[in-house]
Amino acid sequence: MFDTETMAELCVRQGLVDQAIGIFRRLAKVADDAGIRLRYETRISELAQGPSLAPMEIPGLRVTAKDDAVEIEWRLAPETPTPDAPAAATEAPAAPQGSTSEAEIDALIARVMAKLNPEALNAMAQQILKPAVAAILADELKSKK
Repeated sequence: MFDTETMAELCVRQGLVDQAIGIFRRLAKVADDAGIRLRYETRISELAQGPSLAPMEIPGLRVTAKDDAVEIEWRLAPETPTPDAPAAATEAPAAPQGSTSEAEIDALIARVMAKLNPEALNAMAQQILKPAVAAILADELKSKK
């Protein structure tokens, strides 16, 4: 990874605050200018205080990645309808009705995907695919017996 202020801020935007702090610490250690070093140390202090839990836009999205975990928090518009009862397992999920359009949902999903770093995205894909691959392998082994 390249240790630049831009890379550190990109890490912050992706929720990788620990990595950003590490970059800022390395930058502060080698900074010749006292003002620049102070700026890096100030940013380290800000990041070390934890995530800003400023109010989110509605609809809104916040993605936080730390270590091996990704936390996704979202807010829907108050007029977004909630389902009355869970759909039966054999039914396809109903499309949201009311003011939340498919385009809005697609846009929200695109925002989540844009905020995830490749490692987190890969880890999520593996967790999602693992049961499906295990079932396929089990079926294959059964058919060969």
